[in-house]
Amino acid sequence: MAAEYEHQDELPQGSPVDHQEASTSEAISQITNLTRLVEELTKKHNDQQSHMENITTENQILKNQLMAIHSQAAYSYYYNPYVGYSSGASAGG
Repeated sequence: MAAEYEHQDELPQGSPVDHQEASTSEAISQITNLTRLVEELTKKHNDQQSHMENITTENQILKNQLMAIHSQAAYSYYYNPYVGYSSGASAGG
């Protein structure tokens, strides 16, 4: 019996339950940190996706404005009495 007590100080401190609680606490902490990281990355992704949608919308608006300007310029070129096709017809007439 004396030999058993002689080496008892070499055993790990704390009970197996203490070690399990520490491991569980560590795992919970890691899960919490990973969950927070996933939430941050999801928010950044959503913000970037929203930003890209805004850029796409603005791009479409600019394309529409450009087409309107182009159409207006073409109309002015062909039907303005001072420029383009109509002026040629009136000059000949």
